[in-house]
Amino acid sequence: MQSRAGRTLLCVTILLLLTCSNFTHDPALAAESSSAAATDEPKSDASAPENAASAEDQSACVICLPRTKPKLRKRGMQKYPLRENADNGEGWVLLSMTVGADGSTRDIFVVDSVGSPSFQKVAIDAVRDWKYDPALESGKPVDTNDYTIKIVFRFPPGFEGSSHSAASTGYSNAFSLMKEERFTEAVTLLNETIQTPRINLYEETMLEFLLAQSYSRLNRIQDAVLHARRATVSHGAFLDKRVRASAFRHLISAELDAGNLVEAKYAAVILAQIEPNLQPDDPALTRRADLETSFDAQENIGIAGELIAPVPGATTGQWSHILLRRTLAFSHIAGTFTSVRLSCTGRALQLTMTTETQWTIQKSAGDCMLYVRGAPGSTFTLVESR
Repeated sequence: MQSRAGRTLLCVTILLLLTCSNFTHDPALAAESSSAAATDEPKSDASAPENAASAEDQSACVICLPRTKPKLRKRGMQKYPLRENADNGEGWVLLSMTVGADGSTRDIFVVDSVGSPSFQKVAIDAVRDWKYDPALESGKPVDTNDYTIKIVFRFPPGFEGSSHSAASTGYSNAFSLMKEERFTEAVTLLNETIQTPRINLYEETMLEFLLAQSYSRLNRIQDAVLHARRATVSHGAFLDKRVRASAFRHLISAELDAGNLVEAKYAAVILAQIEPNLQPDDPALTRRADLETSFDAQENIGIAGELIAPVPGATTGQWSHILLRRTLAFSHIAGTFTSVRLSCTGRALQLTMTTETQWTIQKSAGDCMLYVRGAPGSTFTLVESR
């Protein structure tokens, strides 16, 4: 494989030291208790399919024991940041971090967040001092990378939230614009309405759902994915129950449009929980199966990536994807990239956005997530190979 300039592609094997791993990355977020002003949610794997250790991995073990998960042992208290801004609404911060073999946390970074920017600092400061019983592999403590946790900020008891009129009016007006197919105007109005002071999570998620639908109609795929994920956060716990199933159907569709097959699979698991009578021939499921069949027939899969500003005017864009295969490279790179983080169960690495390198990941590494940051609008193609 060569670059356009004819130079030989540099192949790099990432030596990840895990064996017998049955870790499964689950991006789905568990519903939280509404009693606390700020709550934490470790990643739940309950809805994710199990990954048994491969035969190749098992051959390296004398005794193969399942990899356990870290367990929270000690945590500090995080409080709703009233002092920073009295007009803060509700929100949440999704963090990724490494839980070390010694039970400490490190390499904490924000995957996504909704609500006041002050929530991010409060969330990071809170988990920095948490202590865990580390994951065990074959009985030995090991690091766990890409351990995700969501900190949710709810109004404290007695705190007066919004009057709901501004959010309700913005929602109704945006819905009317969408019926008239004026989707660009709807996006502008919805983004403004989400900034309503003291907005609550119900209002935020309902507005996010309209945003996701509008972006889909504008064929802005990555924007649709971002806002569909936000609308369905916590398994859709904050959405009106009447639209919960529709929101997950839209999420599945958006993930498939973006080539996110694993993410769509997890969303389908949650949809089945919402609709227990979901049939195998349901369009949401058959479309995912068709894409999986198409990918299986291809030696190389090209996933289009675009960095999306998390809020209008943000100077750093974001993109993430659960890898489907063990070899990856980049092509058609345009824009500015500040971070390319490959986070697998046993090790996290900073890669370089370049067409000159191909990376191969050992199967024993477990599932891997790719996080890319840089200037909004920057684009590339992720090439995943067998």
